[in-house]
Amino acid sequence: MQKLDEFKPDNLIAGYMHQTTEQVFLKSGFVYKRGSVLAKTSTGECALVDSSNTDTSAVYGILALDVDATNSAPLSRPFGVVYLSGEFNKRALIFGGNDTLEQHIDAARKQGLYFVDTSATTTND
Repeated sequence: MQKLDEFKPDNLIAGYMHQTTEQVFLKSGFVYKRGSVLAKTSTGECALVDSSNTDTSAVYGILALDVDATNSAPLSRPFGVVYLSGEFNKRALIFGGNDTLEQHIDAARKQGLYFVDTSATTTND
């Protein structure tokens, strides 16, 4: 059982580069997990990057914390925090649709988001 004050590493952050963050509104109706690669839509909301949809084809940031936006009321838009820069573990990223890391790695790099390989950590339980 996890305690509230217990740190449980998830290996999303992959280096020592400074992470810049920003609060954003999320498209309602979805559950977003930490590590979700988000695009900013024409309405200004963020949703999972998905190159099959022209409105969500460009990487904007990486979601910092889980957000359940499934039951958001129309006037209370769900929000989350995204990383706008930093180094992130390739294996911890979540893409929308059938998108893959390879489709977005070069564009993300131009924005200061670096997707890198990391070694798996071991636990000493």
